[in-house]
Amino acid sequence: MVECWISKESQLGDPNLAPRVQHMPSTWDGLKHQVDSTIKFFSFPNMPVTYYKPEELATQPPSFFERWQKGSVGAWEWQGKWASYRGEGFMEHTLRLDNSYAAKTSVLHLGLTDADMLLYINGNQVKPAVVNGNFQVSLPAGTWKAGDNSLLIDLQSLQKNPSWFGLGIYGDWTNVYTQFPDTIITLADNNWRMMPDMGKPYHFDYSPNNTVATLYNGMIAPITNYPVAGVLWYQGEANTNKAYQYRTTFPLLITDWRQKWGKDFPFLFVQISSWGTMPNSNQGSDWAELREAQAMALSLPKTGMAVTTDVGDMNNIHPRDKADVGFRLANEALNTAYGLLNENRSPLFKSVDFKDGYALVTLTHTDDGLTAKDPYGYIKGFELAGADHKFYFAKAEIVGNQVKVWCDQVKQPVSVHYAWTNAPVEANLFNKQGYPVGPFRSDDWKGVTEGK
Repeated sequence: MVECWISKESQLGDPNLAPRVQHMPSTWDGLKHQVDSTIKFFSFPNMPVTYYKPEELATQPPSFFERWQKGSVGAWEWQGKWASYRGEGFMEHTLRLDNSYAAKTSVLHLGLTDADMLLYINGNQVKPAVVNGNFQVSLPAGTWKAGDNSLLIDLQSLQKNPSWFGLGIYGDWTNVYTQFPDTIITLADNNWRMMPDMGKPYHFDYSPNNTVATLYNGMIAPITNYPVAGVLWYQGEANTNKAYQYRTTFPLLITDWRQKWGKDFPFLFVQISSWGTMPNSNQGSDWAELREAQAMALSLPKTGMAVTTDVGDMNNIHPRDKADVGFRLANEALNTAYGLLNENRSPLFKSVDFKDGYALVTLTHTDDGLTAKDPYGYIKGFELAGADHKFYFAKAEIVGNQVKVWCDQVKQPVSVHYAWTNAPVEANLFNKQGYPVGPFRSDDWKGVTEGK
């Protein structure tokens, strides 16, 4: 979290952060107790913490699991309200099938996990095996039934005293699915339900990554007497659940460091990449709101931002393509720090005119023109809404150095969004230098993280 990197005194001067920071414990034991009780409270606000037994859970109807936290395939470390949980846990997925599947054999593929696994289907325990590093099990006809089928996984620690290990099951649709003779049904979706097993030894990790000012104290304060030319920053994923607050916490970090060094040095940062699901604007996106908060920090002097939504990996929060990220930061440094001005920068939202049933969008850094990376020239990623705030996917075309956006469902548009989703991998508008257009929205309507 960004709060780990900001000095305590600066956070005490922020009205939003001060109430929490001033009550931070002064000992590790006190911190452990606070983290444990706080995460329990926020994880289970509407239900008591219950110590479940897997054999009892396996017989529960699918409706029983609806109060559990919703999640997806992937490490628990990167989802949910208890990302620092270290212990065992349960995952449940309800699979609705018609009666034709009851007579079919199948192979259930469950990807990778760092934990031992107990597996139950409709209350019956089955034993998966590890095949080529992935858990899978061959199921006879009659395993599945017509209607709702409950798949329950009891993830058990490989260690007697639970410390860090990647709880969860990992993989995309290519290794988390049910294979029938004539079809494949993916389980790599956002319809899993998850619950820690607090009947077993566990703890909530109070690592430097989730403890206020710890990383500042240990890694920044000791070097503020050394000269620096500038800062390259790549962070934000851990703050997406409170992205609106990042509008103030991120600039606070920048000004805090500049004050500590006594120098208004260049601060260049990476806008977080594409990861996770692809909700539309009607559902809202905390990742899109975090990117927006990052872009707002460009109002500070000597700042620059590298857009990376096109080089991310929606299944890996740490995408492999580091070269393009570094190259874009280098060009930001040439522009911001060294005065070697060039157009090797991402176009960003500048303004929009609504008229005659369409939106005409003006962007920065388009002197040489725009292009769509699509073999048919189609532009993807735009949405429009009218006064009812309901968004629809929209068509778009390049008009000179601007973009015209329209759709049949919105006769009088008042807002335009572009790449407004967690993983905008379909957004394909670039300038002629090959830099992706940064995600944006033209409205200031309340998002999903405001107030958090």
